[in-house]
Amino acid sequence: MKRANIVKLAVVVVLVLGAALAAYITMTPEKKPAVTDKKAQVAERQRTHSRKGRKSSEVEVAQSETAEQIEEQKRVEPKFEFDAEEEAKLTAEQKKLLAELRAAADEENLKKVRDIVAKIQALGLDKVPDFMQREAIDALGWFDSKTIPELFGFLGSPIDEVVEAASDELLSALDDISLSDREISDILINLAKVVTDEDTLDDIFMSFDDLRPSVFVKTAKAIWSTGTDVAKKLLPEAIEDFTDIDSVTSAKQLDDWLKANPDDEDAEELYGGDKDDDDDED
Repeated sequence: MKRANIVKLAVVVVLVLGAALAAYITMTPEKKPAVTDKKAQVAERQRTHSRKGRKSSEVEVAQSETAEQIEEQKRVEPKFEFDAEEEAKLTAEQKKLLAELRAAADEENLKKVRDIVAKIQALGLDKVPDFMQREAIDALGWFDSKTIPELFGFLGSPIDEVVEAASDELLSALDDISLSDREISDILINLAKVVTDEDTLDDIFMSFDDLRPSVFVKTAKAIWSTGTDVAKKLLPEAIEDFTDIDSVTSAKQLDDWLKANPDDEDAEELYGGDKDDDDDED
């Protein structure tokens, strides 16, 4: 075979092999690196399963919306409805507190709102008209998660509409990404004491994925002990979703699970919340 033909054949072979290699590289899917960082794993689970994760996704979507659309989604400041006939029935002390509450809310003064709400609750919720209690809840809701303890107080109201209003504000607070898992636990335990709607409880139990194992076990035990009958009925399924344990019927099963799945060393960093030093108090 002539030298020129040999060279041509070699060039053809090289070109064919090169094309085959390029095709293989193009067709072979890139292998994604495994997620080994614990914080990344927790963040991914919360993003896909928890209420806080859903809220973060909504924020990301909102960032791509127009300024007008975002403005429409902002919390609206308290708008109090004045009913002269109802307000005429208030005692002098109640009228004074209601006027002070409205003024403090207009000023967005967190400390004053807290102090006034404490005085309203001290009167006895069975003696305070429902509209006054709902106005207090509206004022507290303006400050998001900073007034959670005060909202808990209205869960004990004898008026169903008041309890529902306080529950709605606490459900909204669960979306606050600054909350620690212990604060979330307190909200879940208190809501489970009064909520009987299955859909709402399913929504509440989504927040289990925002808890470290030890706080989850503590929360589940408390709900088992103090939750409504409906909450207790739905709890085993929520526990199974979190632990992969089928038919949990005792606290000992949860304790055994926790021994096998203890908190990570960096659990406080992962679940301790992200607090803002600015308390917005005047």
